[in-house]
Amino acid sequence: MSSRSISFLRRWLPVLLWAGIILGVSSISDPFVVVPDAVTTQDETLGRFAHVAEYAILGVLLMRALVQKGRISLKLASAAAIGGFAFGLLDELFQSSVPERAFQLLDLGLDLSGILLGILVFAAVKSRG
Repeated sequence: MSSRSISFLRRWLPVLLWAGIILGVSSISDPFVVVPDAVTTQDETLGRFAHVAEYAILGVLLMRALVQKGRISLKLASAAAIGGFAFGLLDELFQSSVPERAFQLLDLGLDLSGILLGILVFAAVKSRG
């Protein structure tokens, strides 16, 4: 395997694995079954936080994959935001086919918020050195 292929895999494999985890959770009718009993399945705050957190991680991973040679640009951040939003849209559409799940605009907005947060966190950490 060439060094170019290895570099590509190092950058994009984490994105693909995390996207797979997101889709895996989306395929569960009640994703809160993995949460301890102390937390109810009706806890909307936890669900909202989960959307933002999982997509913030995706935003960081997308930026990590796109940024080469330490150069962050608005073009790369926009590509990460658009790609992350597109994935969130596909995820919501996928959820609409899962029993007891539905497409929700609020969730899509939370996904986008998470993506943008991840991009900002990546940029802040990268700018500090």
